[in-house]
Amino acid sequence: MALAARLDPFFTPPLGAQTNGFQRSLQLFVHPLVRVSLGILPVDSLAEKKVLQKGSAGISFPGTVILQRFLRAGGAVLAFWRAPAAGEDFRIGGEARCRADGVRRLRDGDLVRLDGRQQSYIIEHAEGDLVVLQAEMLVDRGPLLVEYDADSHLPVAASSTNDAASRSQMLASFLGQLGRTRDRDALAQLSTDPSFFVRWHAMREWLVSDLAGAMPRLQAMAAADPHPEIRQAAASLAAALLATINEEDR
Repeated sequence: MALAARLDPFFTPPLGAQTNGFQRSLQLFVHPLVRVSLGILPVDSLAEKKVLQKGSAGISFPGTVILQRFLRAGGAVLAFWRAPAAGEDFRIGGEARCRADGVRRLRDGDLVRLDGRQQSYIIEHAEGDLVVLQAEMLVDRGPLLVEYDADSHLPVAASSTNDAASRSQMLASFLGQLGRTRDRDALAQLSTDPSFFVRWHAMREWLVSDLAGAMPRLQAMAAADPHPEIRQAAASLAAALLATINEEDR
């Protein structure tokens, strides 16, 4: 890129800019195995986030291993947290809790290694802007990004870290919106996906587009799905749908 910039004054480097409203970053290198970025977190944005925050703070466990070199530490104090690694049997309503795991004051040049499958931190305090070079490992990552409530220490949300799983959910939504019964084979296949959240997402979309065809699969889920929350949700939904059908038949 440096050579191209010297040869072409109009060269635009392929650096993807990202922001979450508080932190700004540039994607320096993207590969199926690792992502490298350079980010800045202005201290005024951090202060604004804390002031505008409504309710309890969230503690996110990204599910990936992350290396961070703090080129500028900004006098930041990190509060670390630890939680059980979320597997395919993870449940929002389970007994998993996160717990405090120590505090560290950063200095310029510090390296932080974070196993995001079971480690996280929040910035408790900072005196200046933070500048961080980050490498996020995309191999052997956990199946879920999980967010915990900082007060109750209980999980409150989860989302997939797998691009293929996310695409499967998007496909199921598209097929559900189309409402074509000929798509039921694709939805039926997705309803047996190894990821419990993909199975349930496909099941709901299948029910919308083809209730009669999807009911046997829903009842099978209620009887024998490996995930306890899926079994419970499927049993409740099947009972409600059958009650509605019986009422309409009367």
